[in-house]
Amino acid sequence: MRGRNFKLKFLLLLAVITSFTACKYPKGFDTETKFNFKISVSVENTEIKTAKLYKIAGGQPLLLDSALVSKNGNIIFESDAKEPFLALLNLGSEQDIVFILDTTQIDISAKGYEGGSFKVSASQQQKLYESFLAKRFEKKMQIMGLQKKWAESSSRNDTLAMEEIKKEKTIQDSTYIKFCKEIISKSDLKCLGSIIANTLDPDLTFDYLVSLDSNFKNLDEKTVYQEEFMKAVESVRYTSIGSLAQEITLNDPENKIRKLSDLKGKVVLIDFWASWCGPCREENPNVRKNLLEFQNKGFEIFAVSLDRSKEKWIEAIQSDSLNWVQVSDLKFWEAEYAIKYKVEAIPTNFLIGQDGKIIAKNLFGNELNVFLKNYFQK
Repeated sequence: MRGRNFKLKFLLLLAVITSFTACKYPKGFDTETKFNFKISVSVENTEIKTAKLYKIAGGQPLLLDSALVSKNGNIIFESDAKEPFLALLNLGSEQDIVFILDTTQIDISAKGYEGGSFKVSASQQQKLYESFLAKRFEKKMQIMGLQKKWAESSSRNDTLAMEEIKKEKTIQDSTYIKFCKEIISKSDLKCLGSIIANTLDPDLTFDYLVSLDSNFKNLDEKTVYQEEFMKAVESVRYTSIGSLAQEITLNDPENKIRKLSDLKGKVVLIDFWASWCGPCREENPNVRKNLLEFQNKGFEIFAVSLDRSKEKWIEAIQSDSLNWVQVSDLKFWEAEYAIKYKVEAIPTNFLIGQDGKIIAKNLFGNELNVFLKNYFQK
């Protein structure tokens, strides 16, 4: 059984690069022709016998070439490419170096040991890329620090401290996003701009990512990297905060067709649950409490069950006194709208604003009450 402990959690997520885009073209570069490049590598560890050069596309390394290491630690790669790309230099089993191959001559010096330092002769894009990596590492350290403070505050049930940590995270997120947008503005969207955009949290930057995606759609030709970026945006287009909630049309227990759009203009909690889900049943009293408190202000609930048995579904509705809209296609994890809303565990919920857009996700316990109070006080 898939379930989830719905107790208040502080989700501190570090975005991971899921796809890479083609790099900024060198001056005078023609996308219809190839350009020659030469990579000169100097390695301190002369025990390394071979080096390999990979192209990273769609998150997957593609072997392009391998070369022997000379006795004095020198390596040369010479080849051509149709377009610049994100490259990975593998020095035996000791060291991997990722860099942007966007110029005809690149010089790399490396220790050749695990965790060793290295230096890549930097084009402007490479400098920006390195700046981004440094900022991303700083963000990771901040996340680890907040996670530690959250665990300590949670063990003491110190709600005031926990609220302060949330505020601190919001400030850190804002600073990081601003930095990334500045880097993107200085980058060719075919390269570094898209690499960084692929690391941004869509729940915090949905409109921004969609605007970049629109730019790509207007291009006559797209690289494999641009296609990857567009696929990534499409995968979160209907489930990210800021996106328009998808219509739901299902039967209720009396086989009457109910639509999410019937509640247009209301603040609606789309609640994915099931009679067999213990955490869902435990959360139901909290959901009911919030409906009683905020229904006169325009709050409603649209519950979608992942049940298979209609009888057990109805029994749970009656037992838990769930006197709000209840729908289901009784298809368990194959439920149509569970798939469309990318539900991977229950309970899962989406809070829809009066304009039909998702304004929050997975609010459980006191979090839902606090959010609704703040929302209706605006």
